[in-house]
Amino acid sequence: MKILHIVDYLMPDIGYQEYYLPKNLSEIDNIESVIITSDRYSNFKDYSNIWGNRLGNRIRGPSVTWDKNLKIIRLKVYFEFGFKILLKGLYSRLKSESPDFVFIHGTSSFSYFVVILFPFSYLTR
Repeated sequence: MKILHIVDYLMPDIGYQEYYLPKNLSEIDNIESVIITSDRYSNFKDYSNIWGNRLGNRIRGPSVTWDKNLKIIRLKVYFEFGFKILLKGLYSRLKSESPDFVFIHGTSSFSYFVVILFPFSYLTR
């Protein structure tokens, strides 16, 4: 079973469920867990002084990385407005990953609308 998690901002090891839920699921047999997120850390005011020393630059750049069995896909951003973003290439990634389930972390995310506006039958295997 493949579970795809969509997260606007992923900040590993900070302690939020957006990271630990998919990470723990990826350690269960027969579950493939994938996170699709932005190429940046959260848009906190004064990020460089609060998190910069621990996490580095806020904008990470697009990438595909692995944390043991957890695949993390970072996509470019079309735009960022406060704490709201729109991920570039999200729909094509949804299709190429072909998940069994899509878990959107945060219902106020623009990503929520990308998923519900397209026919789900295109996303399934």
